[in-house]
Amino acid sequence: MTIESTRRSVLKGSAIAGMLALAGCTSGSNGGGSSDNGWTPERNVTIVVPWGAGGGTDLAVRQVAEPAAAILEERDVNVQINVENITGAGGLSGASNVLNQPADGHIIFADTNVIAPNIAQEKATFTIDDWVGVCRVQYDTSFIFTTGRDGGGYEDINAFVETAKRETIQFGITGGLDSAAFPVEFGQAAGILDNMEIVSYDDAGQMESDVITGEIDVAYGELVEIRELESEGEVKLLFAGLDKPIEDFEDVPTAKETGWDAQFGVQRALVAKAGTPDEAVSFWTNVVQEAMATDSYKKFESENYLDIRDGFLPGDEHMENVKEQVGLFKTAMEEFRG
Repeated sequence: MTIESTRRSVLKGSAIAGMLALAGCTSGSNGGGSSDNGWTPERNVTIVVPWGAGGGTDLAVRQVAEPAAAILEERDVNVQINVENITGAGGLSGASNVLNQPADGHIIFADTNVIAPNIAQEKATFTIDDWVGVCRVQYDTSFIFTTGRDGGGYEDINAFVETAKRETIQFGITGGLDSAAFPVEFGQAAGILDNMEIVSYDDAGQMESDVITGEIDVAYGELVEIRELESEGEVKLLFAGLDKPIEDFEDVPTAKETGWDAQFGVQRALVAKAGTPDEAVSFWTNVVQEAMATDSYKKFESENYLDIRDGFLPGDEHMENVKEQVGLFKTAMEEFRG
């Protein structure tokens, strides 16, 4: 069965052997910093965001672009950084726009679940070799949650897994192929994939409502999306896809504590068209890393729980992740197609 992004579509889990060894959970590493390699932009720069204004990727890019513009101004580089939302076709419209322009360092693409899933589904006219990484900016953390209402849900993650070993459970996601990676990873690690039905929603609010009312067993999301519901007792956090305890959430079991190594999370990165000069790529890697170190970005990161783990990753390492993710998503498509 293919993964559809409908309001609600059910996907039957099956054995996906070895699939999530390719989950691309490389931890961020810090390096780089300011350097003068002789290249600077000569005209205004555009960052193309393939998703809508106000969404997670759009906000992340704008929070980086603003201090980046200030850094350029301090260096007397008199150009603007413009953020342009070009949506449609699962991110392909924005990607095509970038690839149809010169590879000269003046246009950057915000890749969040665009390159790897579209290549895997054979929807893309490009390949990985058509892109070069600038850097990863964010690496989010996935949380499994159940209803927090009395008389419903699961006492803890162990109770959920034990139930799922005996009977079919429903696991909610928002989106399609890319969003299925984490529950499949968890299902394989915990040995419950065969009894898992992945329920795909277009609307996160509807998914959360169905979890709260017990329509489905569990779902997963990012902390910024479910923190208010958790604080109100509407949902209960069962599992954090991370290898270390989380401040203020130390009672939520992690991948390391349970031994279920499911750590797939949304990765937001900046890439450019292949052929962009190395000096230009290096210039933007350094500027973005400096922007991420500013007080304004750090505040945004903290307020949105994006500082749980390192976001920054050099561009070449991020592109290795993308290659691994293509393999992951291809395997998923093969399994679900049957």
